[in-house]
Amino acid sequence: MVVSLHEFSELAMLSDRDRDWLATTGDRTRLAVGESNIREGTCFDRLDLLLSGELEVTISKSGGAAESVGRVSPGQLVGEISFVTDLLPIATLTATQPTEILSLDRQTLARKLSSDAEFAARFYMLVCRTLAQRVRQNTELIATSELIPVPPLRKVLLMFAIFEDGDLGWMLSHGRQQKLAPNSVLIAEGQATDMLYISIDGVLSVSVQIPGQAEPKVVASLESGEFLGEISFVESGLASATVSCVEPSLVFALPRPALVEHIEADRGFAARFYNAIAIVMADRLQDRLLQRGYGLVAYGDTESLDDDIEYADELDMETLEKTAIAGSRFDWFLKQAKSAR
Repeated sequence: MVVSLHEFSELAMLSDRDRDWLATTGDRTRLAVGESNIREGTCFDRLDLLLSGELEVTISKSGGAAESVGRVSPGQLVGEISFVTDLLPIATLTATQPTEILSLDRQTLARKLSSDAEFAARFYMLVCRTLAQRVRQNTELIATSELIPVPPLRKVLLMFAIFEDGDLGWMLSHGRQQKLAPNSVLIAEGQATDMLYISIDGVLSVSVQIPGQAEPKVVASLESGEFLGEISFVESGLASATVSCVEPSLVFALPRPALVEHIEADRGFAARFYNAIAIVMADRLQDRLLQRGYGLVAYGDTESLDDDIEYADELDMETLEKTAIAGSRFDWFLKQAKSAR
């Protein structure tokens, strides 16, 4: 029986036309039990959608065997982190039962995304929802794993290479700066927030409450150039973590109602916005897993990279160029945001 993409509620944000394009453009492949469609550390030049069956997700652990960290059910995207970051997969996905997937060629999908803003806005929103789910699924794994010294090579500042100058101008005209005192809470886990924040200056900590533990566990420290509250924004739900102030800090607050209205009115902005958010979430999730020993290679900050090995978190020249552009654009945004009222 041929599985129709119209059956999946997970794809509800896509239009019928979007689903028809995916169905006719993608290639269907069947996997037997034990076969993998994605292998950790192996180049993956497509994006897959699970049509039927089940995939188990395993990630290698530094100094130990690979661990099972989740399962993927029909209607879900797989390979989305590699798709938005252009990095090698840090997980292996293996069929636990007879499985069928729909594979979308990376270049074909990229051309569609660049030529059809309406499709891009909806598709990147789907990717964001998928990544938000991945973050929530891996929160306890990340919080209960020991931190190891792996320098995060990618920067979430890359999101500023996605935005156009007009996008940043709109944000500056509709947002406002907010000063934070030490120990103040910006976002509370389990609570709704009506703002999306960009950190401008200072240091913020991210903590989560682990079942059975009295005190929240700090999972990350954030400095300038970070989106905050993005998961609750894309899910229209409650915050997945608490963000609190470590030292005097400055953030730029974007009101949710104004942002939602602009996303609906300007679909080019919507596509770029959700693309940027997807990069932030994918980069952040991958970094936190690598820093806890999960992934293809975990190396200390005193170790050098071997030029003959392509590491799971190694930057290429194109990404370095994007980082330079993003850095310059963020410096401009930072100066403007600091002077905003």
